[in-house]
Amino acid sequence: MAVHDVGEWLSEMILYLNKTWGLDESFSDRISRFYLYLHQYGLNPQITSGYRSKEKQQSLTNRYFSGDRSVIVKPAANSLHSRNNWLGNPAALAVDISTSNPELAARIATALGIGAGYYWKTPDRVHFYDERG
Repeated sequence: MAVHDVGEWLSEMILYLNKTWGLDESFSDRISRFYLYLHQYGLNPQITSGYRSKEKQQSLTNRYFSGDRSVIVKPAANSLHSRNNWLGNPAALAVDISTSNPELAARIATALGIGAGYYWKTPDRVHFYDERG
């Protein structure tokens, strides 16, 4: 990617995160930059979850309590993944991004002012969130 293309890529990524993954617009801006850093550090970032409806969040909670080991961390009752804007449209302030080095990804996120579930008592290595949310 040429240096003069970075601004265009970031603009397209912001739109993609907002439309495809249901992230809040201002959070999309921050996550697009974070994603670019992850890529530049060779961490092979893969978005696995963005906006979740209340029903989807409840389904994850049910799976967790039924012993489904694929749901590693107990889902929050009021998740930032399930946030809507004042129009009722998806505006998530959390995203799950898997990487090849969760510790480094968490350090990069923190440096950019993005919260990282990696540091929680029960670590959620893929969870990144808007600390302002």
